[in-house]
Amino acid sequence: MTDLLTGDPILPQNTSVGSLGKLDSAGNLYIAVPSGTMGLHATPSTPGRQWYAFGPGMTPIPVTLTANGNDLSQTTPTFCVGQQITFNLNVAATNALCNWTPSGKFVNAASTNAGGCITYTNNTSLLNSLGTACQCWYYNGPSGAVSVGANIILGGKSLSTALAGQFNIYRPSVSMNQILEPREFTITPGTLGGATVKLGTPGQNAFGEMAYVVEYDTTKKGQGEITQTCQLSYNPDPGGYNFTDWRCDGSTNYVGLETIYPYGQGRIDISLDDGPQNGTTVSTAPIEVKGQFMDYIMFQPDYANSIFVTLGIVTWNLDGKIAYQGNPASWQFVITNSPDPVGPDNSDTFPQFTQFR
Repeated sequence: MTDLLTGDPILPQNTSVGSLGKLDSAGNLYIAVPSGTMGLHATPSTPGRQWYAFGPGMTPIPVTLTANGNDLSQTTPTFCVGQQITFNLNVAATNALCNWTPSGKFVNAASTNAGGCITYTNNTSLLNSLGTACQCWYYNGPSGAVSVGANIILGGKSLSTALAGQFNIYRPSVSMNQILEPREFTITPGTLGGATVKLGTPGQNAFGEMAYVVEYDTTKKGQGEITQTCQLSYNPDPGGYNFTDWRCDGSTNYVGLETIYPYGQGRIDISLDDGPQNGTTVSTAPIEVKGQFMDYIMFQPDYANSIFVTLGIVTWNLDGKIAYQGNPASWQFVITNSPDPVGPDNSDTFPQFTQFR
């Protein structure tokens, strides 16, 4: 800008554009305006000058909100439960302080307790950070939303902006495909006394055990597994089989890992068979095998950095007890209770346990 009377240059930082503020040393003024703004009305002024030439121009600096690269102002994308979603505030700024607000059923942090159980939570400190990205995983739907408020630095000036967007969350479903019947308890007398009571027949086959098949209904390929937790009441206790807290039975993939395909492309089910047993070697005291079980039907979609989420829970229980009785005395059943498994329900609760059994 030039003084028309003297021809002297006028320093930009000495020029105000109405109530919008002063130009910086490069002759720029950064302001935040609503999307679609085509022009602004303002009168430039400079102290001590009456005649000057001023050639204004406005160049928009776009600010967009994306989720895994999808512009949420242009589309409503669909993501899968367990898939990592990265939100980005895209702006040509030197610095940005963002306050993210996702809504719906999501987690953004993981920790492991002393017993080895992974716990997923919402860590609010990760939603307020210096930077333009935010990551999370949704574990249920059918929809989600996100908004972000940000203070950004442009040309040394702090500006505020806010954006919001929506997206869909796809969640496969699971159903009981088959319950194998019949179940039965068996007694195996010990060679030196005592006996074993077992759900199902001895050996490697699953005849008479708790056995069922769960089917996945999904349009997404992924991995399936069953995480089984239990409360056990064995008498006598052979060691670590009598507790009232929920413990993970074996490992988090009690059954699996199985590759789960969309219908018509490959395997779509996962099966469990379990035959708990308890026994003694020489005692003739009563022997009981008793337990409550929660089987988490899990799914992890085939995307980078995805996590396992629960699609449903199957519950079942058993109580088998034998006693050495009668005349002549022999091992006989006192309790034989093994009802059908129930579920899977529609639960989305992550597996919870205190330790591995």
